[in-house]
Amino acid sequence: MDFKGYVLFHLIDLNKNFLFKNLIVSIKMSKIENGIYFIASEDQSTHFIAYKDGKILDPYDYYQFPRTHGFCQMFAFFMFTGNVNDFEKVHITESTFSGTEFNKYVHNSYTCLQQIIQLLKKPKYKIVRDAFERDFNNSTTTPRRYFGIKRGTTFEQFLSDLAEIPKEQVFVEMVEIYEGYGEEIEQQSKKKTFQQQGMKFFKAQQALVNNENENKYKTKPELCVQPTGDETQYEAFQAIIANSFRAGRNSIYSKLLKIDNIQLIEKDIYELVKKQ
Repeated sequence: MDFKGYVLFHLIDLNKNFLFKNLIVSIKMSKIENGIYFIASEDQSTHFIAYKDGKILDPYDYYQFPRTHGFCQMFAFFMFTGNVNDFEKVHITESTFSGTEFNKYVHNSYTCLQQIIQLLKKPKYKIVRDAFERDFNNSTTTPRRYFGIKRGTTFEQFLSDLAEIPKEQVFVEMVEIYEGYGEEIEQQSKKKTFQQQGMKFFKAQQALVNNENENKYKTKPELCVQPTGDETQYEAFQAIIANSFRAGRNSIYSKLLKIDNIQLIEKDIYELVKKQ
């Protein structure tokens, strides 16, 4: 090979290497990172979605009732870490009512609450528990009157009373959520069918309530958190947890994720996947 051919050969080879390296860089830049993604909606609510190994793990698609808020950040955390054995996958068709699926939503919400309580007891998450306690005791971030917290309530009392919330309270909360969802159905025939199916199911459930379990569905006045407005007692407790485990770089939630090496990313995961 003459000198000119030698130079040309190596220029082509260098060009191939350059293009190959650029391709690798491009792939690395476009790869979506594992983590929990969130984005605030127009109404200032925030939804959390896990993304792991190329798969979107949206709580709404698995365990949580669509368009509801409260524990989505914890559902996303448990889904990312694989702690979902006690949840039940929900199969629901839009604008249709199913008593079986309704009971699954109740079960999942109650189970999520129990898993949060157990998580806060683990030594591994002590830093999260301590941060939660500081936030709870801060009257600026957690105003007592706004959240219905009785005067003099300690964090230990809050956790103790939290464990006293019965599953029946979650049932009452889910009834309200379903009724609100039914009102939003635009097509009148579907709305009517949905409401009729729901009414039939709830009447059947009402027939099962007796003197022994009736009080479980009612607000417990002895607990340290009382409902404000028309919320349920379960929702009142849930709101305090959701308030403390909010999004943010230095939030309690970010501390939780950091322990398990999970990134918290403020981006729309659906838009990122769409651009792939």
